[in-house]
Amino acid sequence: MSFTLEKDKSNTLWSYVLFVIWPFMAFISSVRNFSYHYAKNIIVFFYGLFGFTFIYSETSDSFRHAITFESAANRPFVEFFEIVSGLYSEDGQKPDIFMDFIAFVVSRFTNDSRFFFMALGLILSWMLMKNIDLFNKLYAKKKTTIGLIFLVFLFVLIPPSRILSFRHYLASMVYLFAVYQYFTTKKPIFLIAIACSVFVHFGFLLVVALFFVYKYIGKSRNNIYYVLIILSFFFAEQASAVIRQFGVGLDIGVDKVVNGYTNEKYLQRVSEYQENRVGIINVYIRLTTLFMFFSILYHKFRNKFFDAISEQLYSFALLIFAFVNFTQGLESITNRFSIVFQLLTCVFYIHLYTNNEVKKSNIFKYTSIGFLLLNFVILTRITIEYANIVMVTPLLPLSFLTDSQTTILDFIK
Repeated sequence: MSFTLEKDKSNTLWSYVLFVIWPFMAFISSVRNFSYHYAKNIIVFFYGLFGFTFIYSETSDSFRHAITFESAANRPFVEFFEIVSGLYSEDGQKPDIFMDFIAFVVSRFTNDSRFFFMALGLILSWMLMKNIDLFNKLYAKKKTTIGLIFLVFLFVLIPPSRILSFRHYLASMVYLFAVYQYFTTKKPIFLIAIACSVFVHFGFLLVVALFFVYKYIGKSRNNIYYVLIILSFFFAEQASAVIRQFGVGLDIGVDKVVNGYTNEKYLQRVSEYQENRVGIINVYIRLTTLFMFFSILYHKFRNKFFDAISEQLYSFALLIFAFVNFTQGLESITNRFSIVFQLLTCVFYIHLYTNNEVKKSNIFKYTSIGFLLLNFVILTRITIEYANIVMVTPLLPLSFLTDSQTTILDFIK
């Protein structure tokens, strides 16, 4: 026992030393050993390093966030409530409350936006590790191949480059963690956590509302969800038009905020950004979403009975997919919430295969691996487009001392 403890301490020490010597190699080693506490810490540090060094363009949201941060740094403490106020601007320019708060806190110590983005990377990865730890413990109860595939899939879906849409992916992590915890524990604190995801990204008002609809009137309504899903394949355009008008006429200000995500200026900016991306991006998200949807249908009809939690996850995933499918005309909504559906499906499979005797299918296993690899390749390609070359070079101090503006992708080219 003493020998094992000393060995663990030695591994921990050498892992931190390796991070200083070569952060990228320490990260790779930690991914292979993410069950250990020290490995999770190193992954968090690596995401923070990405945030500190990553390179963004003037057309990205990150550039606007940097300007907002630098402006906050020049304002006195007494203006706290002016800096951290509101949920979102009508044209989608202003960050939500939580990101404002982070900017305010960091700006009390420095006006260097690199430290602001480092804080974003640390916070996002910390919440990711909370999820990984939760679902790794679930997987460890009954180690199955499918459980491992989708545990890795969940991790792959949140690479360091997700910092570019920090608010959405942090809200996704909070939402996913709280939804699963509520299904399994029924503790009211997790209902509060689900609702609080709105303060991280106001767009989550839509899926938070869906959760409460499901909780109070939507349980065991799979037949209704099947009908909605069928309709969503034919009436997505009409549904998108309705969503654009959501909240109009309310006197509580919600209409202005929701319109911030659906008005023409915001949608045009998102469209311009999408035009600059490789066309395959939208395709792979859609294909992955459809694969996960049809695969959970396959599991339901092949295995008639699930445990109660798996049944809830399955039913709620159907509702989320119906929403995603109805919003196909709004890329700013459907692409992002498709990832929420994918994350929820990953959790469904980890739980399902841990708590049920599921009929095995090699076709499903190898197809899942294929989609996992597809997502890994594409998300890695996106990440190296923004990752500074210092992320893969030895010696951590160089990352803080050099002012490299070369991405890994630029270096490869």
